[in-house]
Amino acid sequence: MSTYQDIFRPPITIKNDLLETYVKLYQGIRDRSDPVSWRTFIVNTKILLGSRDPQHHSLSPSKFSNAKKLVKSLTKDTYLQPLTDEIYYALGFRNKLGKNDKKIDVLIFNGRHQSQPLLWTLADNLKNQGKIVAVVNPVGHYNDDQCRIISPFKLSSSVEKMVILASTQEIYGGNIAVLANVIRTLANPEFSRSIKEVDIVIPMFGGSRGHRFGQSEELGYEVLEAIFNAKILTLVTKDVLAELAQTTKKPLPQIRFLSIDIHSYLYPSQIFTSAGFQFISISPAIEIANTLYQHLLENHLLDTPIRLIACDKGAITRVELLAIALLKHPQNILKNLDIIYIDKVRQKAGIVDSAKVKTIIRWSLKSDQIVKEKLPLKKVDYHPYVLCYTDDMIDTGGTAKKDIELLSLKFPNTVLKVFAATHPILSQGYGALDTIGADLYLIGNTLSPPNLLESNKIKMVDLGPAIAREIYW
Repeated sequence: MSTYQDIFRPPITIKNDLLETYVKLYQGIRDRSDPVSWRTFIVNTKILLGSRDPQHHSLSPSKFSNAKKLVKSLTKDTYLQPLTDEIYYALGFRNKLGKNDKKIDVLIFNGRHQSQPLLWTLADNLKNQGKIVAVVNPVGHYNDDQCRIISPFKLSSSVEKMVILASTQEIYGGNIAVLANVIRTLANPEFSRSIKEVDIVIPMFGGSRGHRFGQSEELGYEVLEAIFNAKILTLVTKDVLAELAQTTKKPLPQIRFLSIDIHSYLYPSQIFTSAGFQFISISPAIEIANTLYQHLLENHLLDTPIRLIACDKGAITRVELLAIALLKHPQNILKNLDIIYIDKVRQKAGIVDSAKVKTIIRWSLKSDQIVKEKLPLKKVDYHPYVLCYTDDMIDTGGTAKKDIELLSLKFPNTVLKVFAATHPILSQGYGALDTIGADLYLIGNTLSPPNLLESNKIKMVDLGPAIAREIYW
């Protein structure tokens, strides 16, 4: 077990029986998989400063000098460092704060039981752009594991943009009720009056894949989870804004909802927009293009023609955005690429009755404009290609397997088969990847299945830059 010597001595005198508390708090702030909650941080800091009743009593002014040393030590080089004044206020030093002229560019809130990689890659990306970034985990738990949401009570700094970030899949620590309660932290006027804009980012929006157009009515009446989730979030958010309108005269923060590469834009988009909120589905195309080109560069394949696969009608927009990102990428040395449009008939989700190549369109970039040309269909094409199949999610891999088998027959000299998916659901395990038969898998980090990178065929695509780009569009 770690001792305080493994890090360094605390900057103030701490009782021996509290040294373990110091070490755990220090490490907990830096634990990106499960960062210490705001409440735990404040309560334990009070304990380290000698408080016997940290939940109810403020520290005496005489403790302020030690508090500054301790807080500086605990938060050094972390995303809590920009919130020093907010921490002092929470410790009870209300009269020791400086002028209210500090600025935070982006305040990121964790919105689920554990954090996900995107929480930190987004923060790192924004920090690398020169932004002042703070990250808070308001999600804690009672002793019986019931969720307990506590955020800073008062912001001393002005916040240009607040981001609440949480995918909603419970298997990976998400929960729509937890996210809704984190949104409710905005109901506090002492907190919200300093925030200009709020982006509620749900990288993987639960239930958005539930509806398939054309499904037989006789099968049964389907309750669409995406609609239910969206209504919960809009009702909570409108309620928060109504409360704020009664308690503050300052302008209310502008709130948007965002997801990444959502399966069905219709649901939940129309729910959010009908409630007066903007909804945006962020494209991962630039990040996928970056990762693909890096692999092609490393393997000396940059001069190999690329063919993208639009596996069905729902994939067309996604594939065409990727085509633009690839053609306009600075590493691109080819004048064109092709998109293969596939026609398929599904018996039901995950089971394809038939599939065939409908058409192949060549996209060329000329004077920054896309020119399209329909190519003749060949029964078999022996030219060497990089084939890239892209989808919004990977679960069982059944449909992708059939499509890649079909294309392997038509293009037998393919030098690299790539499967790109934004959301790694993988409900039946990683065996789904083995069945697809690709040479390279580009997988987004909207969800965080454990040990996904154990295969050297898998490259994670960091979508933090995609969120950052949309925040500062």
